[in-house]
Amino acid sequence: MNWYLDPWKRYAQFGGRARRMEYWTFTLINLAIWGLLFVFGIMSSGGEQAGLAPVLLVCWTFGLAAFIPMMACAARRLHDTGKSGWWLLLIFVPVIVLLVFSEHPLASRQLQDFFQYPVVVAPIVGGAILTVFLLLGGNPGVNRFGPNPRESA
Repeated sequence: MNWYLDPWKRYAQFGGRARRMEYWTFTLINLAIWGLLFVFGIMSSGGEQAGLAPVLLVCWTFGLAAFIPMMACAARRLHDTGKSGWWLLLIFVPVIVLLVFSEHPLASRQLQDFFQYPVVVAPIVGGAILTVFLLLGGNPGVNRFGPNPRESA
């Protein structure tokens, strides 16, 4: 249970390193909790649209509460592999580009069409790259982000 609780205790601590077990336990349990909240909420609403608002509110609340510790844990996990936490931006950069450039009043229709496809594909590619990074084993010994959490456990 410590693998799940430790990231909550280190809520916004982006420095240091995290083992694979800590990151994946935290991520998968949060995903399971979110999924269960959603499924039970849908079942309790009886499928009526009016009953979905509280379900979505609970799911969004949990997602927002878990967002910062998930990003912090992912950054620490990337640190364990010797990479900067800034690699997490691979997922967000295409979305930001889309929001900034595609709806700009001076953007032409061709520019808007151009940004549709890369913005859909880039987070998938970025997510795949990040998943590989997060699956890699940690650097042995001390790296620039601190001591190996496996050795200090």
